[in-house]
Amino acid sequence: RVGCYKARPLGFTGMSCKHCGGQPGFGKYFPETVRSLAQTTTSQTILKHIGSKCRFCPSNIRKAVLELQSQQVIKESTNT
Repeated sequence: RVGCYKARPLGFTGMSCKHCGGQPGFGKYFPETVRSLAQTTTSQTILKHIGSKCRFCPSNIRKAVLELQSQQVIKESTNT
């Protein structure tokens, strides 16, 4: 148990990256509530992991995530 997760009891429900199994240091997420899972920072952390950090993520998945991110940026820039 590391970082902000130290206070969570062993067996606390969490998620790990499907591709790398949440290797030590990244790819594991233990949001305390559903609301915290929906926060932008958690979502961005997960997307960043898939888009650039996970060495086991298939390239087609990585490309799809990065493409969706760039489409969202374009969409947000045209709506302002």
